[in-house]
Amino acid sequence: MSSAGILRSLRSRWYVFLPGIVLAIAAAVGSWIIIPPDYERSATQLLLPAQDTLPETTSNPYLFLGGLTSVADVIVRAVGSEDIARQITESHPGSEITVSRDPLSSGPVVLITVRAPSDHAAQELIDAAVAETSDVVTRLQRDQGIPAQDRIRVTTITHDSESTLLQRGRITVVAGVGLGIAVLALLLAAVLDAVQRTGRRKPPSVAATSGATEGPLEPRKLRA
Repeated sequence: MSSAGILRSLRSRWYVFLPGIVLAIAAAVGSWIIIPPDYERSATQLLLPAQDTLPETTSNPYLFLGGLTSVADVIVRAVGSEDIARQITESHPGSEITVSRDPLSSGPVVLITVRAPSDHAAQELIDAAVAETSDVVTRLQRDQGIPAQDRIRVTTITHDSESTLLQRGRITVVAGVGLGIAVLALLLAAVLDAVQRTGRRKPPSVAATSGATEGPLEPRKLRA
């Protein structure tokens, strides 16, 4: 259908399209109210070598981080497992946690990101995830029988004290609901207009068509 035809349908079927637009706006507003935004927090933790493993000439652990990169990968896999993530987020449905290597750092830095439907939930989740990382590092080394003085340590570098408000998912749903209802109203108005216009065009009757093509019948003469 051309744009002119669509405009003609909207003008003639305004009583269908206009309520549809009102319904679309109401549904979009309702979706915005019902769907909460997402709250995101993150933290970064650095792995440090054991103090007793450092050379006697220096006590600065930051000079010996190169050998801990592979250890950081192990910690990321352990903390980011589905079982641990489920344990952390089970008290806050709709939340999620992501554990990865910090892409902005070449050192053994673990990046933890949580997303929750409330600011309070995001705070509890990031605190629990940071504590879980330290527990996992300690447990893995204890299970291997590594003495306490030789164990790798974990220190927190950054820890968000405020959540970042994320509206992208909310806006996507609201736009989809409103636009979908508006398009349906437009299509309904166009279909009703097309059906009514088709019904007005009645085909000529068979009798009229036959008379117009064949002409009047002439009488035949019978021979005796």
